[in-house]
Amino acid sequence: MKKLINFVALRPWITLLFIVGLAIFASLGLNNFKLDASSDALVLENADDLKIYRDVNENYGGSDFLIITFTPFDGVFFY
Repeated sequence: MKKLINFVALRPWITLLFIVGLAIFASLGLNNFKLDASSDALVLENADDLKIYRDVNENYGGSDFLIITFTPFDGVFFY
């Protein structure tokens, strides 16, 4: 590890060229890269959490959220 640190410290231009070359090489495959982050892809159809969510949604309707915040007078932690 110490040899690597010395190499990088003593030859910064070679290290920079290596990083740039690696970035160019990695960017060649970007045309084939596809990212699917939809909820259908992230949640299994038979997941227990999905079943609970659907039951709650069926009983109470909608997916609206209400966020309530408060500021305690004496702080959160008591001594």
